[in-house]
Amino acid sequence: MEVGHASGGDDAAARARRASARAVWYYWGLQASCAAGDLPALNAVLARLAAARAAEEGCSEAEAARAIVVEARDVERVEGRPALLGYLVHTVLYGRAGGVGPGGWLGCLRRCFEAAGDSAPLLAAAVDALGSSALHYACHNLHTSGDRAEACAAVACLLAHGADATATNDDSSTPRYFVGGRDPPLAALLELAERVGGRDAVIRTLIDTPHVLTDAPGWDVVRTMPRLQELQDAANLRIIIALWADARLRVANGEAAREGNLKLRVLGLLHRNAFGELLRLIAMFDVHAQKKKKEEVEGECGAEYEGGGAGAGAGVAR
Repeated sequence: MEVGHASGGDDAAARARRASARAVWYYWGLQASCAAGDLPALNAVLARLAAARAAEEGCSEAEAARAIVVEARDVERVEGRPALLGYLVHTVLYGRAGGVGPGGWLGCLRRCFEAAGDSAPLLAAAVDALGSSALHYACHNLHTSGDRAEACAAVACLLAHGADATATNDDSSTPRYFVGGRDPPLAALLELAERVGGRDAVIRTLIDTPHVLTDAPGWDVVRTMPRLQELQDAANLRIIIALWADARLRVANGEAAREGNLKLRVLGLLHRNAFGELLRLIAMFDVHAQKKKKEEVEGECGAEYEGGGAGAGAGVAR
């Protein structure tokens, strides 16, 4: 029996070593394109790796790409023990190269999350050997106002996928620590995320100070991602309901519509059931509009999503 257990343990250890080696191989195959913010190159290499894995395991290429993006990591032996240096999303956020257009680093970030599919929250929560999360990397090295403006779209993307703004690294620093007081809107978004959670923080920001996100460079690259679109829809719904409730109260009190807005007065006259039907129709319209917008965005960056090219995370400076 002992021999059997030893053999089984050896097999498990060997499988773990092979899986770790493959994860590192995937990482270094994709690292260069992620570090350079080169979406065409990232897509080309990921497609080749996914095709090879799909043929080997008998799965679809989409399933293979999801596994590759989630597994890919940089591991190095430190003092005889393996140390996780980072994942692909860390590399993208550390370099922030290639611009914030659909073919640059934000496009690469979006591609990683899209490839990961339902496993995308794992990327948002991934930490390196020093405890730094993707959100720490997104808030790191924001030296100029342009850097900080660009970071807003990435931070919203990460929060929408479940990133924890309260998480601390090995130095007990939260992501907001790296922003400090240099960018009040970004710091406010992170502080709100610490209090109410990332997803609700994005919703509230879209309601109270929407320009912080909608005017951020690169927002158009990430805004059509399903999880961010959900939050935008939730924000819009809350605004519509608030306007309706305000208009109903004014009608009941015999007051004029706010700021003389005839549309709001008509909205306030709607019965609750009629208002519910209006919301349903708006939702149906939004679905069609989102589908059309997604097709336009994908068509606009078709070359980036299908082009060719070639493929290190670094610990966030303390």
